[in-house]
Amino acid sequence: ECSLKGSLPDDIHRLSMLHELNLYKNDLTGTLPEGLSRLVHMRHLTVSFNQFHGTLPSYLNDKMIVLQQFWAANNDFTGAIPSFSVSPDIFKLYLNGNSFSGDIPDDFLEATLGGPNSNPISINLSHNEFEGIIPESLDRLEALEIHWKLGDNKWTAVPDVLCDNANWNDGNVAEFGCFGLLCPPRMYSRVGYQTEEMKCQPCETAEYFGATNCFDKDDRSALVELFVATNGEKWDRNDGWLEPETSVCDWYGIYCWDIGDIRDGRVRRVELPNNNLQGEIPETL
Repeated sequence: ECSLKGSLPDDIHRLSMLHELNLYKNDLTGTLPEGLSRLVHMRHLTVSFNQFHGTLPSYLNDKMIVLQQFWAANNDFTGAIPSFSVSPDIFKLYLNGNSFSGDIPDDFLEATLGGPNSNPISINLSHNEFEGIIPESLDRLEALEIHWKLGDNKWTAVPDVLCDNANWNDGNVAEFGCFGLLCPPRMYSRVGYQTEEMKCQPCETAEYFGATNCFDKDDRSALVELFVATNGEKWDRNDGWLEPETSVCDWYGIYCWDIGDIRDGRVRRVELPNNNLQGEIPETL
């Protein structure tokens, strides 16, 4: 964390013997430069928690053959993901928290099959914009010890062929079947799949496979508790509060989500400064 700003220079290729580049949690922008493609000895590349955008360049798959770890979480990357099919030693791939979409390539991680890599593999594709059916082609990787994080996308189905892979998710797929890979719709867990400690729990608002949060349908009851606990009748302003025909989003000081997804209509912000609240904030808030 060095508070770096700006974009990566293309002449970074001059560091021709670089094995590791860690740019975690800075304020870097732009796209990944073509100059990185010439760093063919790169084993560990971290660009997580920046503001990089655009698609991931093809050289990550075509030229960085000795790559072992690629961390690109929490940026603004878009488009399809590379297959990382020619890197036999790759064992950490964190692409979560972006806007990737499209299909997981049929030859995803191909070079790891039968290769020298003996490390458990961690793949995090959560919190992106993938949708549809998890590809059956991933079953090619059943012999590998893989920890998948695929949740918080828009997956609509998990093929049964993936649900008996004993080496996946620390044995949770073997023990819980498809639940060990992704919780089904109308259920969730904190990690998006079932473990002994974190079962998939009922959640009516979970639309897709792999939900890690459960949003209540209505925040009214929690706000009513706030009103009662802080003597809302004597607030300086309480416009709309407790009126049965008024949406909570129209109550004074309440701001709701309106971005076209499952959070729409839920409370985003409560602003009641200098409003004569008295008492204690209820724990249920």
